[in-house]
Amino acid sequence: MKQNLQTPKIKEKLLQFFITGMLFSATFICQVKAQSNLVPSDLLNAWNSNISDNTTYPHCEQWKITYPTSEEDKTLCGEDNNEFFYVNSTNDGIVFYAPVRSDNGTTPNSKNIRSELREREIDGESDKYWTTEGRHVIYVKQAITHLPINVNQLVATQIHGNKSEGIDDALVVRLEDNHLFLSFNGGELRSNVTITNNYTLGTLHEVIFEVLDDKHYVYYSEDGNLKAAYQSGNASAYLVKDNGNEVLMDIDYDDAYFKVGNYTQSNPTKEGDDTDDPDNYGEVVVYDMYVDHADVGVVTPPVSCNATAPTGLSVTNISTTQVTLNWNFNTSIDHYNVRYKEVGSATWINESSITTGSVTLNNLSADTDYEWQIRAKCADGSGSNYYDAQGSDFTTTSTDTTCNATAPSGLTVTNVSTTEATLNWNLDASIDHYNVKYKDINSSTWSFEYSISSNSITLTSLNANTDYEWQITAKCADGSGSNYSDAEGPDFKTTSNSTSTNCNDTPTGLNVNNLTSNSATLNWNYVSSVDHYNVRYKKIGDSDWRYVNSIHTGSVTLTDVNTSSTYEWQIRAKCADGSGSNYSDGQGPDFLPTSSNETSVTPSCSDTPTGLSISNLTNNSVTLNWDYFSNVDHYNVRYKKTGDSDWRYKNSITTGSVTLTDVNTSSSYEWQIRAKCTDGSGSDYTDGQGPDFSPSSSNRYTQSSIITYANSSKTNLIVKIDKNTNIKEEQSLKIFNIYGKLIYEKSSLSSNNDIVFDDNIEDGIYVIMLFNKNGEIIESKKVIKK
Repeated sequence: MKQNLQTPKIKEKLLQFFITGMLFSATFICQVKAQSNLVPSDLLNAWNSNISDNTTYPHCEQWKITYPTSEEDKTLCGEDNNEFFYVNSTNDGIVFYAPVRSDNGTTPNSKNIRSELREREIDGESDKYWTTEGRHVIYVKQAITHLPINVNQLVATQIHGNKSEGIDDALVVRLEDNHLFLSFNGGELRSNVTITNNYTLGTLHEVIFEVLDDKHYVYYSEDGNLKAAYQSGNASAYLVKDNGNEVLMDIDYDDAYFKVGNYTQSNPTKEGDDTDDPDNYGEVVVYDMYVDHADVGVVTPPVSCNATAPTGLSVTNISTTQVTLNWNFNTSIDHYNVRYKEVGSATWINESSITTGSVTLNNLSADTDYEWQIRAKCADGSGSNYYDAQGSDFTTTSTDTTCNATAPSGLTVTNVSTTEATLNWNLDASIDHYNVKYKDINSSTWSFEYSISSNSITLTSLNANTDYEWQITAKCADGSGSNYSDAEGPDFKTTSNSTSTNCNDTPTGLNVNNLTSNSATLNWNYVSSVDHYNVRYKKIGDSDWRYVNSIHTGSVTLTDVNTSSTYEWQIRAKCADGSGSNYSDGQGPDFLPTSSNETSVTPSCSDTPTGLSISNLTNNSVTLNWDYFSNVDHYNVRYKKTGDSDWRYKNSITTGSVTLTDVNTSSSYEWQIRAKCTDGSGSDYTDGQGPDFSPSSSNRYTQSSIITYANSSKTNLIVKIDKNTNIKEEQSLKIFNIYGKLIYEKSSLSSNNDIVFDDNIEDGIYVIMLFNKNGEIIESKKVIKK
């Protein structure tokens, strides 16, 4: 039985985001975009089909889905797009959407929510189960695009095993924050294997699970070439390995099946007060997939080694007795062998079974010329020859290296506490030792640390809440060297006993200043015990965060913001050991980029165009209009039929309008605009969304319907509907303040030229919206009363 699911709608909270985002732009019209004209089974069937007994079965028969409501749908062929399972706007991917809501349901064996496919027999008559004997493969091309707010974890692809035998999630791709890894029944079958520690949401990647007679292999790629490489038998370079081992697990079990989609690791209980937040959801987009089973035994494992001559040969860290040899490391190689000798000698010295991309040679002779060669080897002994990869010759240094003890550089202070501080500098290997002196700034007595052979020293027994200064000198073995006064380190202050701040405490004093049209400075109270800070920020309503990492001060300036939207930001403190506070605890105040609160300020040439409207609609033409500014070099416009994927473009426009003559009455159209500066910089198309239009002989959008002005004493704001507006259906009008609060509403506007608002309100910025009877926005206008 098919379930009754609603298509995505604009939520009331998102309406507030929309209002705030347009406060510093002029007239803006928003309409709900049409969904794709494809349904998920169209893509499933385009990606794959199955043949059995000379009968071809569509791919959509092979899967069923469980929704976040806990409802299950076993008939996906022809299933309409719904809120949790639909084709994206570009018609090339299936979106698996799982919002955390108070009405979520659960499955019998899990309290977490999902929008996830489960494998069935190819004819769709029953669920599929298989054993690990034989060959079983699943290929998925996907992107994880959003995580829940508090438990930001999600499983995207998995092999499910026999739960009664303790093998549940036998092998899964799992993302926790930025850590993408393989998990084996939550660590019960073996330890996790990291794919990457720096996964960025939205990164398109391919993954293959391959089970060959109980042996489990995984392939991973972000370059888009894995599918073709695997099908041609050349995918060994994409194998995920653990300490050189390509077999990640060797275990037999039965009742196995594949699952694909979005299995969040959260639920309303875990999300608490953030349940029902529109931004609290997990999302995965799948762009391709197939399953292949061969239940007969497999004799030949995957080809995994092609030991050609190593490349990228280099020599570093040369000293009197040591040197490091380097090359490009290939994960498919079993090991490398290196041989070296003095130039002119007939005797080679060997270094064997090297499993990294470098080797350090020791016990060399000083001031001597050496040559070296390298070869790559597979586990079966095949591989390249030494003479195929000849490294560049090198000469060890002389024993009489002169010490040049100049003033040390790179002076910093870290790990400051109530009684300790670490002083750091750049180490010079030719220096015999360093001496450091330090004191209370208000004291005349220095304390000394002598004969330091490293690049740092930790001072102990310091006084709490005290300012210190320090100096350093470098010395050669003969006593010559630099002076203390040549290298004064930065002053530092120990922390207070009463107000000691841990490096993992949530940052305080969050504020924003220096707002311009394209930049903002984020500030917080800097704590010296913190190793570094990470900041993330985004437009309110967006799902993707932007990141600024490893900040060692109490502020950061963003230069990629604009006046089209309000932004939110979060900060976390990190200790040297990687621990720290959470982003969600460090929520800074929202900010809206602007150069001024006055409308008379000329926008930057890279600001999003304002005043977007349409006029002169006929059955085959329309004029698109915007506020023209002379400091903009030119404007570019793109437009398309609603639902199409291909845009048409009008470029290098140097006026405030453009007329399109290739439209028709068969469809509605959407359009976007961007402004460009002379240096090529400018705004984004996606920020300049104009009002949709449908070509017609009636001139519905000739001018704005909403007219605003002040009375003669400038005390009242007056709003009315233009007399030329043809109101054919019931309409309503709402006025919101800068915070998105509704301050006025009038329904049933059925006549023209009515004054619908005439009252004394505070000076400020307001958004006026005109709605149709279905609650859809017909027109919006920003006004400033002053």
